[in-house]
Amino acid sequence: MPTDRPKRVEYINQLRVIAAFGVVVGHVSIWVVSMMEPLSFDWWVGSFGHFMARGTIPVFVMVSGA
Repeated sequence: MPTDRPKRVEYINQLRVIAAFGVVVGHVSIWVVSMMEPLSFDWWVGSFGHFMARGTIPVFVMVSGA
């Protein structure tokens, strides 16, 4: 009995993991930014993390098929 399952594309799975991690980093970094004193070192680290993670949310939505 043949099965017509679509083959998994490995780089899509890896991209999904990276994007999921980026979504978590984005959510955590915005919390860090809101709790820290503006322009402190921790604020800059949180802002940079948020900036780098902004593009991962659309990627995660696209690769997860939502």
